[in-house]
Amino acid sequence: MPTKFNRIIKIISIVLISLIAVFLITTITLNILGAKERVGYLEVITPNLETQEDFDEVYLGVNREYEYGIRINYYDKVFRNSDILGVYINENSLPDYVISFNQEGGGSPFGKIVSNIEIDTSKPIEDITYIVKVKSHIYIYIIILLIVIVCLILLRVLIYKRIKMFKYVILKALKSKI
Repeated sequence: MPTKFNRIIKIISIVLISLIAVFLITTITLNILGAKERVGYLEVITPNLETQEDFDEVYLGVNREYEYGIRINYYDKVFRNSDILGVYINENSLPDYVISFNQEGGGSPFGKIVSNIEIDTSKPIEDITYIVKVKSHIYIYIIILLIVIVCLILLRVLIYKRIKMFKYVILKALKSKI
């Protein structure tokens, strides 16, 4: 019975080690391929009318600022925002009329831009470069799998030592009765 249990732990360890290897190879590959800049476009979702100044300020010669909610869209079918990959926009590829840019955290495709001119919301902002990175929770999954593997291997070693010890004690007890 204990040898069967030992075999099961060995099989589970092999499966988990294989899973870790696949995860690591996939993660490294995605990091290398994701570092290449790709081209997409910004879709202006909504103008934020609350931040736009009054008409009186424009009359006095004060520059107006327009805030818009944006979303990046992609020409690439694979390297885009997903559960595994986060997208990060290259701020140098934004047009000159964009004063500031804020991207939501964690590689989200959403963000806000502030512009000194009014943007036509029916047309996208073209030629925006971005990169993708593996999200941090993937690394956490890999670490958890590594901990489970180490625990299973330690459990296997401890059980093997205990079985060996019990066999020795039982054999000694049987020999002393004979």
